[in-house]
Amino acid sequence: MRKDIQGLVLTGLGLVIVRLAAGTAYMNYVKSSMRYLLIIAGVVLVVLGIWLIVDAIRARRRADDAEGQGAPKTAW
Repeated sequence: MRKDIQGLVLTGLGLVIVRLAAGTAYMNYVKSSMRYLLIIAGVVLVVLGIWLIVDAIRARRRADDAEGQGAPKTAW
């Protein structure tokens, strides 16, 4: 799986967790005392997902820059 797709999955999962913890739906799955831990975990997942996406974009740009340097690709 590519890193940008992993970042999207992590970000989506984090947003779902934060959305559940913001309402009362999380009480169907865990105790009500776990609300703040769920919010913290969701925010951490969102931050990690965004970080992975940014890192994948930067790596792709570095690869494109490295490919553009050096000898031309066509033979003379």
